[in-house]
Parts: sequence; C-alpha cells; structure tokens
Amino acid sequence: MVRSVYLGLSEALRRADDLDRQIADALMTDGRMSGRDIAHHIGISEATVSRRLASLEAEKLLIVRGFILPAAVGCAGTSLARFVVEGDSKEAAAALARQQGFHRVARIDGGQQLTALLVAANSNSILQHIDRAIAAIPEIRLERTCEVLHILPPGSAVPDSLSRPAARVPRQADIQTKLLQAVQSNMRQSLNHVSQHIQASPSATRSNLDRLIETGAIRTVVVANPHFMGTPVITQIRIRPRAAFGESLKVVRTLLPHAWIFQCLDGENLIVECPFTSSEAAEEKSAEIRTALPEAEVSTHLLLEIHSDLLDWWCDAPCKAMRD
Repeated sequence: MVRSVYLGLSEALRRADDLDRQIADALMTDGRMSGRDIAHHIGISEATVSRRLASLEAEKLLIVRGFILPAAVGCAGTSLARFVVEGDSKEAAAALARQQGFHRVARIDGGQQLTALLVAANSNSILQHIDRAIAAIPEIRLERTCEVLHILPPGSAVPDSLSRPAARVPRQADIQTKLLQAVQSNMRQSLNHVSQHIQASPSATRSNLDRLIETGAIRTVVVANPHFMGTPVITQIRIRPRAAFGESLKVVRTLLPHAWIFQCLDGENLIVECPFTSSEAAEEKSAEIRTALPEAEVSTHLLLEIHSDLLDWWCDAPCKAMRD
C-alpha cells in the first residue's frame, strides 16, 4: 500500500474508534456544536463527549479549524498547477513549498510531477509566483495551470449557483479581520476567549462571526490526523464531466463527502482530493464515479509527501465584507 507522508505531522499512537468517528461526523455538520448538542446527537453523556474532545484536541488528533474563503482576505487569485521535474522530485517539492504563494505542494506518485495550490492577491500575482519559482528551481517546468472558481471543503454542500463568485465589497473592517485570524486555527474557541483576544465585546464578536459564517467567508472544517483516522492515502481524482456539470458535482459530493473539491475553469473541471485507507480503496471509489458518471473522463493519482495544508493563506489585505 502506498502511504502519503504529511511532512511535519507524526503518525498517531492510536486509531480512531466508533465514538471518535461519531464526534468527527457531528462536528463536520456544525463545527461549533456544543458538547451538550454533540452528546444528544450521538446519544451519550455530555461528560463523555467533553473528555473525549479534550483528549483528541490535546493529542492534536482532531481539531476544528476555520476555512477562510480566499476572497474574504484579499486573495482574488486561486489556481492549481502541475509541474514536471527533471531530477530529484523530493528536493524540488520541498523547494517549491518554500516559495511565496504556494500553499500546498505534493509529489504525484508514479512520475516526475508535482501538484501545487497557489493563492494570491490576483491572477497576475499567481503568474509572478510561478515565474519566480521556475527561476529559483531550474529542475521544474510548468505543465499546466487552471484557475479555481470554487473550493468546497469536506462536508460542504454544493452551492445553488455554480457561476463565478460574486465580487466582494472591500472595506476596512478591523474586527472582522481580527476575528478571521483568531478562529482560523481553532473554530471551537469560546466566545469570551475570542472577544478578549480581538478586544471586542462578546455581542459584537458573536454578530460578526455569525455574519462571516452566514455569508460563507469562513466555514468550519474538521481536520483529523489521517493516520489516526486510518486513511493515510491521499488521492487526487481528476474529473472532466460530459453531462450537466451541476448534477455531476452533486454526484461527486455524495460519493466523496470527506473530499476537498476544486471547480476549475478549464482542463479537468473537477479536481478532488480525498483520504483513503489504501490505494485499492481509492481505485474502487474512482470506479464508482465512472459508473455514476459514465460519460466523464476520470483519472486517479496518488499524492506523496504533502507540504503544508489547505487552510493557511492570508493575503495581508483588509477583510472584504460580503454584500448584504
């Protein structure tokens, strides 16, 4: 079995049991769900949930983070790129991951290719980041790049509209900017703790956080150690639907509820990244997709040595408030 390597992330000392998985599933529905509500949802005592959650967080096995919509923090350019490497692909991947604007880099198993997610202030900045990376790492060359229109985190529903996201209205909003920064690493912080951190009243903190969640500027994402969950193999599935795109996207979400889904402007219209127990399980799921979408082109690629994650961008711009 091919195993993905999350650099900087140690293997878990234990595996998730049924209770761990039920808690993770409940939090995926609502990351700020109270311990009492989780207990009611699962059917166990609140004390048991509190103890288990505290253990999971202390061991860094599971945490609820804030996925920030790139446009909400001044990042209007998002792209997925593939590079071909001549030489040591491990060293090239490590070097690429250190470049500005590259927020996720991984080697593709079975060839001299790298995949990377770029997030920047605009499309021109994306191109500049790529040019600088190629100049700094002579062993790589760009194979293709595609603009990302939407990113659907695990558990998120398919939006009613699949058109390009509406333009945001920029305005200085210090409390929103501070709030996004505060909850990006941990969405389950208490309201009092967050309000003290950003130096705002609890009522202002709550109303602004509710607004950011309601408008989609930030969403809760359950991040679990893949070794702990027993799904250490990360696979990138590239799908080019031939039927109605919206319906195809709903099929993919149904089959892969725990996947990150990227809607691309061209090339493979959907790039899906999902954890699996093994490479065989990934192939079986790809076969299900081919059966459910018989006219689609589907290809499967295992990812190795994943640098960084999908949540750590910040373009140093004022928070962009959504339209009412």
